[in-house]
Amino acid sequence: MVSRRETVEIVDKLIELTQHNNVVWESSKPPDNLTGTDVRIDLVYAAFHLNKHIRIYQKEYKLFMGKSRHTWDSEVVFEFIDPSGHSLLQFPETNNVVNLFNAVQYQNSKVSDFYKDLVGK
Repeated sequence: MVSRRETVEIVDKLIELTQHNNVVWESSKPPDNLTGTDVRIDLVYAAFHLNKHIRIYQKEYKLFMGKSRHTWDSEVVFEFIDPSGHSLLQFPETNNVVNLFNAVQYQNSKVSDFYKDLVGK
């Protein structure tokens, strides 16, 4: 089992590597086994680093408040996956995993390339 402290260190390092484009994340539609009527995921981001497949995504899910009422809540999921995309290990929730997700989204959106093209720098 990976501890929270180890997860924080792993995530911090991946944030740094992502920001320097040493880890490149690819976006794709979520596999069918991750979604359903009570779960929504827009995109999943996967990378291959140090011979490991990793994936991160934001999951929105129904949070039931009684039999007929619900609200939506969300969490960011960070995990090891096999080459087919099946989850092998979900890392414990940590505060910095949201920062990794934001770094991955920023990298994938190509905002910095857009800025360079727009301003000519």
